[in-house]
Amino acid sequence: MMTSEPGEVRGLDTPRLSLLPGQRHALAEVGQATLRFTFRGRQLRIDDDSDGTVLFPTDVGLALIAGLNGDMSLVLAGKRVLDIGCGSGLYTVAAVAEGAQVTALDVSAASVAATMANVAANGLPVEAVEPVEADLRSLTVTQAWDVVLANPPHYPDGASYSSRDGLASALVGGADGRALYDVLVARADELIAPGGHLVLAHSSLTGISRSANALAARGYECRTALVVELDMPLRRYAAHRDRLLARLYQLRGQGTAQFCGLRFEVHLLIARRPTR
Repeated sequence: MMTSEPGEVRGLDTPRLSLLPGQRHALAEVGQATLRFTFRGRQLRIDDDSDGTVLFPTDVGLALIAGLNGDMSLVLAGKRVLDIGCGSGLYTVAAVAEGAQVTALDVSAASVAATMANVAANGLPVEAVEPVEADLRSLTVTQAWDVVLANPPHYPDGASYSSRDGLASALVGGADGRALYDVLVARADELIAPGGHLVLAHSSLTGISRSANALAARGYECRTALVVELDMPLRRYAAHRDRLLARLYQLRGQGTAQFCGLRFEVHLLIARRPTR
């Protein structure tokens, strides 16, 4: 078990899951090209028909679903929800099933299309979803959302191992892995309505306390609803494993990344914007 970072917002009673080394998709049932999961009592599914161009849900992303399943205090029904980096539609499907109106945002047209297909495949109303193909950095916000959901990419960039396809944009987040986290924090007041929530699956490879402290300094109430400990998902970068790990070791020495061996943590960080 890893030690806490300074400034972390979890208590001794924070729920914790430790997935077994090598365990994959432990938080959902996976069949051929289909992931089945339960969200607040409802059976849902995500189909993968993208020929590998859209990131299939991983245990990192599923940590957010697991945390919200165990923490019913965050209401989604009737809320306006922004799903940042919607991918194959995991969070959008869950939120629409709860009765939310969702903006499904992704830089990849294939991901936006996959999300809409999965909403329809679950028998959910597609009119409850506004599909948006755009980069969060340049997104024009006309009305802030009640809830913002995100599982940002958390690998550091590296010329020797980073490709430029849609999957890379879902996995790699700048020189220190924090590119999207930093945009989220910087634009939080634009994206989140007063009294609204940011729900973030935050990797310990990208400095959890840095995000939590930055939000707290702006008056946000931050808490950790769940901690999941699991293996680094290195399969996509197996050929460049040593180079990627060398970069992560460097970031750990700088105090940005926290991991032990090949084990790291995902914290479900929930931050509430002050009402005024």
